[in-house]
Amino acid sequence: MSAKTNDPAQRREQAIRFLGSAYYQKAHEFSDILTATFPPVSPGAATIRAAEAVRLVFDAFSQRFDLKCRVWKLAPRNPLYQATMAHNRLFNPGLPGKTEVLGFEPDWQRSSADPMPGSIRNARTGS
Repeated sequence: MSAKTNDPAQRREQAIRFLGSAYYQKAHEFSDILTATFPPVSPGAATIRAAEAVRLVFDAFSQRFDLKCRVWKLAPRNPLYQATMAHNRLFNPGLPGKTEVLGFEPDWQRSSADPMPGSIRNARTGS
């Protein structure tokens, strides 16, 4: 998408159209690992990395999620780093080259949701 145009507005519109369609309806194609970008040499990212484990709490679609996660800094050669940067540059082409990307891997045995979706319930029971 980003190679098709240099116009950030067109890139953003194409990305929203693509991501707003059936893209997110294929949960089985996604990694469990969540990622987040931080400015270069971010004190916040350093604090999170030092903790090694974090708790992510958020609400989405009438569900509350409480995820216990292992955290680490992703190297630029990591495919998750590259995918995160490509995705975020669709919406923010000015993202610095030395942007830090952290990965958050949920511990499904220690995580919860209300109401509990089938994917977490199945991960806990092994079915």
